[in-house]
Amino acid sequence: MEIDEPYLAAILAAATGIGFGIAILTNWYRNRSPEILTRGQLKKYKLPTNDGDISHIFCKKPVKRIEQAKTRIVGLEKHQYDDDEKIKKAMKMMNKIRLKLNLEQENIREMETEGEVILWTSTLEPSVHFVFQQDLVLMKCLIFLEGQLLF
Repeated sequence: MEIDEPYLAAILAAATGIGFGIAILTNWYRNRSPEILTRGQLKKYKLPTNDGDISHIFCKKPVKRIEQAKTRIVGLEKHQYDDDEKIKKAMKMMNKIRLKLNLEQENIREMETEGEVILWTSTLEPSVHFVFQQDLVLMKCLIFLEGQLLF
């Protein structure tokens, strides 16, 4: 016995629809508890939306919740310490670059003739421009790291 192609396509479409329907219903059934945080609530509080431990934390007993929260805090404190170290290191580099720029500005101010300034700008300007670009990159990195810590 042979099944025609339109009937086969209809059967496959119906089976696919039923499969998706069952998947949606089981997902709805699992997440219908008011103790489960939805993706919208997680986004509202700026929490990770794909972490099942956070979204289902209120389904557990209070003792387990507190224990899980403490272990998460310890992990986050480590990340925060690492980020603080990165920020301190970047700030030190920025301060060194600023000191170099200030010294160069003082050298320019101390030059007596306009010819010396023109000679300096024609020979040393690329290196000072490079130092200035490094300062801008470090500032952008700091802003990015501080943004990561806030969210």
